[in-house]
Amino acid sequence: MGSAGAGVDNMTKDISPEEDVEDGVGGSKHDDEPRCTSTFAQRHKKKFISIAAISFVAVVLVAIAVSTRIYSNDKDQDDVNIQIMGSSAAMDVNYQAILSSTRQTSNNKCQQNEGLWNLILTTDNYPYETSWALHDSDNNNNILAFGPPQGRKYEKQTRYIGTLCIPHGKYYMRWYDLMGDGICCKYGQGDWTMKLDGRVIFTGFEYSSNFGTQKDFQFDNKSSGKITITNEIGTFLIMPRPNDPVMCIELKDGFTNIPPNQERLIDQPYYGNEVRRGEGAIFELHNLPLDFDYDKLGLISGVSQISLPTGSDAFLFGGIIDMKGKTPLVISTDNRLQNSNVGEKTVLGIRVVASDAITTADEKTLYNSLFSNEVGTLSLASQMKACSFGKMTLVPFRTQGIQGVYTIDLPSVSTTQGDAYMRNSITAALSSDILNADFIIYCLPPSTYVAARPGEGIAYAYINHWLSVFDDEWCHSSSLLMHEIGHNLNLGHSNQGGQPYEDESGIMGVSYPNRNGPRTCFNAAKSWQLGWYKDKGITINSSGSTPCFDGILHGVADYPIATTVLLTVQTALDDYYINFNAKKGINRGTQEAGNMVTVVSSRPRGPKDSYAESDLVSKLNGGESYSFSSYTVTVKTIDINVGTADVKVIPTGQDSCPIEFFL
Repeated sequence: MGSAGAGVDNMTKDISPEEDVEDGVGGSKHDDEPRCTSTFAQRHKKKFISIAAISFVAVVLVAIAVSTRIYSNDKDQDDVNIQIMGSSAAMDVNYQAILSSTRQTSNNKCQQNEGLWNLILTTDNYPYETSWALHDSDNNNNILAFGPPQGRKYEKQTRYIGTLCIPHGKYYMRWYDLMGDGICCKYGQGDWTMKLDGRVIFTGFEYSSNFGTQKDFQFDNKSSGKITITNEIGTFLIMPRPNDPVMCIELKDGFTNIPPNQERLIDQPYYGNEVRRGEGAIFELHNLPLDFDYDKLGLISGVSQISLPTGSDAFLFGGIIDMKGKTPLVISTDNRLQNSNVGEKTVLGIRVVASDAITTADEKTLYNSLFSNEVGTLSLASQMKACSFGKMTLVPFRTQGIQGVYTIDLPSVSTTQGDAYMRNSITAALSSDILNADFIIYCLPPSTYVAARPGEGIAYAYINHWLSVFDDEWCHSSSLLMHEIGHNLNLGHSNQGGQPYEDESGIMGVSYPNRNGPRTCFNAAKSWQLGWYKDKGITINSSGSTPCFDGILHGVADYPIATTVLLTVQTALDDYYINFNAKKGINRGTQEAGNMVTVVSSRPRGPKDSYAESDLVSKLNGGESYSFSSYTVTVKTIDINVGTADVKVIPTGQDSCPIEFFL
């Protein structure tokens, strides 16, 4: 996933209620696609604000507070600035008590105890129906800003922008709509976006059609302050994202060098006043040098220890560390893998009760999605056991009365703070013995993703790690659960033709919303990496003892009775993996290349079995061939009834494999 940025997994397709569907099932993708297909270019021509309008608003704002300053250096020539905000004489009393600490800014900078609030509004064809107000929950619900200004109306299909510096605290944005139908999309492509310190906390298309006549959107600005850090040490992590993995750091000891004057910026429960803050807190590393290459540095996700240089800025509200073009210092690294792919592994699912929302499913429902063994159902544990033929089993994590699922209360954390803040808040609130589970799955309440990653994904996980994070109901997708645990087991995405997620022959490509399918395993490259069938696999190498292959391939479902299930061909650049994708048994729900021979390429990044994406390069029926590097794969025949393929892999230009290599 996934991602979801956005390091997230976000390619999904719908399939029919029957899990064992045929190839070519229609569906919908949402891989970083915008939630609303309209663009400003498709909207009506925008209007410029008149000098009279500017003068009107300026007079009103000056009447409120002399110290007020307008933010305008981000102004677009097609945007109407300033007119978005206003006040009336009747509201001046409310403003007098708070505007001394609330500033409109012209340089995009706020004071240390403030956050930069930004609203971008594009009206629909009936703008007179729309109005709004920004309220300060900590100060008697006083109104900090509202629109449109008194005595004026918004123009239709026009973009308005406005920015304020607001003190750290709790707020809510109240929208009004006279007709109760929002601003998108039946009566014009209206839209709105609210940002805090440059990070999207609400995007209108997710909400604008659900106003009713009035709707509030709450958010918390207490934890948006940045912290300048000094030589913090943590574990290097990779979060898979299509074509561009996100680099992260897990701060085992939290931030240990916070200056006293910045301590007050840190909100509970994520960080307290104790020395160790936020054990297990994960931050994305942004603005690394353009030539940063973790391979060349020998960094291994979940293993390598790195130190962040002095001067990096950490943003708690958003889970980001701005590296400012600096390279982290490598403290230590080795080739060991944190998660093995065999044996019994404990799993814990986490439900969340936040201040404004609750994970939809109850504990029993989540437990069944993770562990159910009932006939006719499919769970994470049952399919992982089936695909590994019992070589890896997932069991409920048990401690202090916990039986595989746990509900955690976060009364001071809201969905509007986004997934990164909630994720780190959960980790900080879990006791150390709970964190001993091999795999922990966070099922976030609905809208948590929307707050921070509009349109970006449904789940994500960290490579060679214990944690995966899901958007509410996606915690019940059997294929997505397998996909994210696959990332924890060091697996990269399965692509096709260079397109992320497009290999649907196995788990690490597209995921599906179905709770009970599709019933499928992993593609040839992932199966080889997992090692579950290594005793039925053959390595072909022109300089090795096995330069070719001519024989029968079985599908993974017939692993117990098969002679050969997997082939790998090692070349100077990439390795190639070959299997017969038999559509039967534990793999009967495969969504692509069913009962065909597949050829998948992969170039491992780092040591053997470390993180690598794969690419499905060929799907072969009987009588078809595919050549790569110096080899040619030929499928002589396929017997669907038996579930086998007669395959020949020989150096290009040769007619046959020497008799001693017939199998």
